[in-house]
Amino acid sequence: MENVELISLVTELKKKVDKIMDRVLKEVGLSKIQALVLISIKNKEENTNCSVNDIVNEFELNQGNTSSLLKRMEASGLIEKVRAKDDERRVELAITRKGQNMLDEIYLKMEILKKKINDSYDLKRKNILIQGMKEMDNLLEFMLEEE
Repeated sequence: MENVELISLVTELKKKVDKIMDRVLKEVGLSKIQALVLISIKNKEENTNCSVNDIVNEFELNQGNTSSLLKRMEASGLIEKVRAKDDERRVELAITRKGQNMLDEIYLKMEILKKKINDSYDLKRKNILIQGMKEMDNLLEFMLEEE
């Protein structure tokens, strides 16, 4: 019974986090997948260039859905596709200024939400909460390893 309650609580927490993220993304004008793709491209750009195949593999989408998504994002001015200098068959993705501005807006809104949370808890309560979340993370990791 205790495990069912724990799983229900995690499910409810995830729903609430998703609702908060959906609200932030709606304010910015992005869908969840668009935001995730922008973040993925941004993270890749810091180390290496991001390809269409990188997006297909990371999000486990099929090539057709990915191409449609990226075309819409390119038409909206969020990303641009460029041919790789070393291999013209390879298409690389880059974030445009508009895409970066939208990411910056998301990060700013998330910082404001984080500050609200930080201001709501004293250090002792916050540390207890963090410790509990780490224990939950370990438990879920253990459950994944059992498969």
